[in-house]
Amino acid sequence: MTRDVQEIKGTLSQMRETINQMNRTLQKLTYSIEDEAIDVVSWKLRERLGVNVRLGRLVITEGGREVLELNIYGVTDDLCVVGDATLDLRVNKVRELIKAIDELRSRYPQYLRPRVIKVLYCMRYVPEAIDEARKNGVWVLTWREELTPLVM
Repeated sequence: MTRDVQEIKGTLSQMRETINQMNRTLQKLTYSIEDEAIDVVSWKLRERLGVNVRLGRLVITEGGREVLELNIYGVTDDLCVVGDATLDLRVNKVRELIKAIDELRSRYPQYLRPRVIKVLYCMRYVPEAIDEARKNGVWVLTWREELTPLVM
């Protein structure tokens, strides 16, 4: 019996280490796509509009608690870029972005400007998400193509 318990403990230890390695890899991938999104969106804005917007993350906290986070955010003059980066774009992600922008409009209008570019950057997507983005005026990009038109 003791040998069986030791074997189980060893297996659990190996599983913990594997999960930790997977977690570290996932975090690296997530940060990589966010960095890539900022680079690609910035480049496309310069190319398409001749606008140089410094993009970064926006995190709004209240009482030490995070209430809103966007991976793509930047302002210049009367233009605001608001968006997110994701590995897999699904309809829910489009709806989350629209909800976040609505929350900015109602609770934190100081973060917006008269012209707003809503953007989602992804690696993969489902067609339904592209349809939802198009309906909501969300510019969807991958590193190689624009899947919906740029709308302000």
